[in-house]
Amino acid sequence: MTGGLFCLFRTAPEKSSESSTLGNFVMSDTDSGALRTGFRKALARRLFELDHPPGDPGQVQRYSEGERVAFEKGYRAAVQDMFVLVGAGLAGMAFLIVCLSPPLYQKVRERVRPWVVRQVELGRPFVIAVQRFRHPRLDQIHLLAANSCGVPFYITMLPFLFWIGELQLARHTTSFMATIIYIGNAIKDAISAPRPDWSKGVSLVRDGAGDGSSTDDMEYGLPSTHTINTLCIWSYILYFYSSSTSFGDGMSVYWNIARSPWLCMLFGLNIIWCLFIMWGRVYLGMHSPVDIVAGLLIAILLLHAYVQVDDFVDAWMTSATVWVPMYQFAFAVLLCWTYPQGLQKTPSYNYAVYCTGVCLGVLTGVWRCPQYHNAEAAERLRIVRGSITSWSFAFFAGRRFFLGLAVVFAVKALTKEILRFIIPAALRLCGIPHSDHEACKEKSTPIGYNVLTPIRLLNYAAVSWAVVEPCFHLFEWLQI
Repeated sequence: MTGGLFCLFRTAPEKSSESSTLGNFVMSDTDSGALRTGFRKALARRLFELDHPPGDPGQVQRYSEGERVAFEKGYRAAVQDMFVLVGAGLAGMAFLIVCLSPPLYQKVRERVRPWVVRQVELGRPFVIAVQRFRHPRLDQIHLLAANSCGVPFYITMLPFLFWIGELQLARHTTSFMATIIYIGNAIKDAISAPRPDWSKGVSLVRDGAGDGSSTDDMEYGLPSTHTINTLCIWSYILYFYSSSTSFGDGMSVYWNIARSPWLCMLFGLNIIWCLFIMWGRVYLGMHSPVDIVAGLLIAILLLHAYVQVDDFVDAWMTSATVWVPMYQFAFAVLLCWTYPQGLQKTPSYNYAVYCTGVCLGVLTGVWRCPQYHNAEAAERLRIVRGSITSWSFAFFAGRRFFLGLAVVFAVKALTKEILRFIIPAALRLCGIPHSDHEACKEKSTPIGYNVLTPIRLLNYAAVSWAVVEPCFHLFEWLQI
């Protein structure tokens, strides 16, 4: 059994250098429930040693009292991880079952939506009060901040993380981003709760000066996906680096933050930024307080769940088995198929499709080219790029970023045109009824499946695949 636990609790390779022997991770009682990933890997290594003792098979290994205490606490933490992993899996299955069955999510909508509508109406005076402080410059600041935490921004940020060598963080962020964006938008359409009533004193501050370039106001209100995305992504990045500090004593993430002035400053800035985004969503007239609170609670729940299972997810993403991309493709199709339908069509579904495709493409590229995405490759990139505050880093990152973006845009445009030709032809060949639902929205009733969904899914999968495979081949060929 312990050998199996060693396989189960192994973490992604980039963090392996943080784990030493079990005796280095003696904990206080107050921190026994918040052990670092490095400690759990050391625990798994010691379990493996117990299963496979070195030297004489009959030799008895002796451990200090500190090691035994640390082992017991780490074992309890690892068992907690198992329960969290199983719980997260069951919760995900329940969520998909609800999404798959219209009678189920419609029943949830019938019970939840009237209450949310009342809360939106009760929160309208608060939104009006916040908008009394409107100023043209504040409008632009909040609009810019809103754009900096939307789906296009995160899809742009992920390539940068890959190309500068933060490979493990980039993989974690990809899988987490796809999860939170899908769940947030699925809940939006499942409940179909309205935004603040803009005909009753609430002003809508739109991006693009109302020229139709922004579609945020076409989505439903609860929950605030800007709140979910901002809190989850930036808090997870802070957690990732806080759990990877060089203290080496296995203390909790919060204690690591408290001992580092830089981490304390980043923690405070993260709190301020998240509050600013939440306030801005009300200021712009896009959300009611109930939307913000719901987004905050969902974000905390998702963040807490993901930090418990992130290394399990990464171990799956970096697995060499051929079933990984096949399973992910089937799972992506299932997610697109089970997405709940709102009372009206909104752009939320498209965002879910985009990010599902991104995760599919990244996983496929990592599976095909493990030589670019292992611990040794990450360490080589860190050595070449230098310190993050150096000019060499700016030169290294700048060349890769602009060249990589050119490749990504070219792949996006090329694959989009190819898919527009291949997908309809394949559907016709299989006898599957289909049409462009957006093109015939105003003219006639759509027929069959929306042909744009597989085009968008595979187009964004190709784009993200280009980030982690062709771009790395090009960087290696150009030696940059």
